[in-house]
Order: sequence, then C-alpha cells, then structure tokens
Amino acid sequence: MALCAVLHQILRQDRLLALKAEVNITQAGDALTGSLTRLWGLLEEVLLHVSLQQSPIICILDALDECDQNDGKELFRKTTNFCKAEREQNTKSKWKFLLTTRPTPRILRGTGRGTQDILGSSRQSSGSVFRN
Repeated sequence: MALCAVLHQILRQDRLLALKAEVNITQAGDALTGSLTRLWGLLEEVLLHVSLQQSPIICILDALDECDQNDGKELFRKTTNFCKAEREQNTKSKWKFLLTTRPTPRILRGTGRGTQDILGSSRQSSGSVFRN
C-alpha cells in the first residue's frame, strides 16, 4: 500500500519519530498494513509531528484510479479532510499533497465536486487539478 511507503520514507529520516511510531506499529501488528484507516491515523500523527514542520514536504500519491475502488475514494476523502482541517485551523503545516488519477467517472463521482471545479482537462492534459 502506498501509505506504507510514505510512512517508511518519513520514518527513515527521523529516528526519534520512528521510535515513537514503533509503539503504534507494534500494537497494530499485521492488521496495520491491511487497514487504510489505521495507516492514515498513523500517518496523521506523523504529519503533525513538530520535527516535520521545518521544511516543505510534498507527498505524491499517483494513480488513485488503480486503487481498490473503496480505498481510492477513502484516500481522497482523508487527504482532502486533512488539508481542509489544516487550512481551517490555520496550521503552519508544510505538507502538500498531489493526487493523480485518470478522470474516470468513478473517480470524479467520488470527489463530490462538479465539473466546473476541475481545471486542466484539455487535449494536451489528460489529468485534472482540483481548485481548493
């Protein structure tokens, strides 16, 4: 799962943060990698850690359309909610997310946004960008 790779990359760079996260990882056991909800919860804890607020970090999650249908929608929802909460709380988070997908009807319906909110769909661009 992509979130496992993201967590691994973050935790490799911060030993103290990795030790703090190890408790949650050990408690969850093998169930952690099979649960998007648990993985996202751990990722949120890591994202909000003070040591990660020093420099900008861009998290790219590519090909949401290739995820399991429910996981893709849930990942989009969780990412959107995280960003919205950061904005509403005026948090000084340095995190940026870039989600890519083919503009399939399934994915577009899952965003809950109308086509007027989608930018960049032209002959030269096969992707979509959502305005926040």
